[in-house]
Amino acid sequence: MRATLSKTPLPTATPTLAPPTNLTGTTVSNLQINLAWTDNSSNESGFKLERCAGVNCTAFTQIYTTTANIRSYASTGLVADTTYCYRLRAYNSGGNSAYANTQCRTTGPLPPTSLTANRIFASEVNLFWVETSGNESGFKLERCLGITCTNFIQIALLPANAIGYHDTGLSANSVYRYRVAGYNANGNSAYSNIVNVTTPLAIAAAQSAAVAPETATSANEPLHIMPLHIMQPRHQAQLISNLKISGKPAGLLLNFGSAKPEFMRKVFTGIADLIPPVWNPGAAEANLIEPALALALRQAAWEVYRELGAGFVHRVYVNAMHVELRLRGIAFQRFRKLTVMHRGHEIGKVTFHHFLVDGKIVFAPVTVAAIGSSEVNKVRAILAQRAFPLGMIVNFQNEKLEVRYAKG
Repeated sequence: MRATLSKTPLPTATPTLAPPTNLTGTTVSNLQINLAWTDNSSNESGFKLERCAGVNCTAFTQIYTTTANIRSYASTGLVADTTYCYRLRAYNSGGNSAYANTQCRTTGPLPPTSLTANRIFASEVNLFWVETSGNESGFKLERCLGITCTNFIQIALLPANAIGYHDTGLSANSVYRYRVAGYNANGNSAYSNIVNVTTPLAIAAAQSAAVAPETATSANEPLHIMPLHIMQPRHQAQLISNLKISGKPAGLLLNFGSAKPEFMRKVFTGIADLIPPVWNPGAAEANLIEPALALALRQAAWEVYRELGAGFVHRVYVNAMHVELRLRGIAFQRFRKLTVMHRGHEIGKVTFHHFLVDGKIVFAPVTVAAIGSSEVNKVRAILAQRAFPLGMIVNFQNEKLEVRYAKG
């Protein structure tokens, strides 16, 4: 009897799965890195993307699986100023391909926050923001025209530590939108909040409609409109300060917020008559731990006040002191975040806008009605946490420069 042999079909060979190549990365912001690669296979089910954090890291974990023919991915939810490395491979029912090249990129700096815009004249706007990164190379300021515009264009490239910008050449009675981002060698930060500002009517038009002939001002005078219920002395101080900066001879306050409109014309006579006293450390500074340094800070603060006057927002004086201390060659660093400790445990972080001068004095510029216990206690808290010997609080808000000291 002849045996019958059955023929078992041979298994079909799985085509080789070619690995992807040319993996690239682009830093979009402090939160996002965009990836792209070349798809070299025609039979993949998709790609497996892996990531690890840190320079020369090797602890890769899979973060995403794509479908077939995908050639890019946006990696989001990242941490600022952090290096991430990526790799990927193709896969199908037969298994995985070899890995593509490893690509490492570093995210951008933390973004600026709290962007605000203050209209000054019909063609000028002051912008301020809070610097949060500490390692930016500078800031990119963008603007567009229109209440819902999105076609932002860059109008200024500003240096590191900048916290404001004076925008000029604007059109009267127009809505502008602004945003700002930090940047460094790694890339850009995310954008700040967007702020809208409406420029007032042109001076001549506003004056012809609102000002009596006997109080009319020339067309070259700046117009400062205050929509208030009560015209307060600080608004007059702010107008005088703006006149000092702009070099214009006079200005006009218009208050439409009260039951009866108020008009006040201010003529600038200069702040040069604020002659500094004869400086000596005998009075306020003689009994301090650092009398010479405290006196130098007092002189620097006086020069800022003499140049600008009262009435600006807090960040203007912070920035001005930054400039003045640099010009005088006084060593300082800006406080950003203070780690608060209790019994050897970190319990939180607090943001300040103070200076540490020469590693010895905590200098706190403020704009308040009067220096009170709240301002003094904040400085004392820093002195206690960091064991610094002396704090100095300077108030730029009023007609006279106010100075208080706090000892550690």
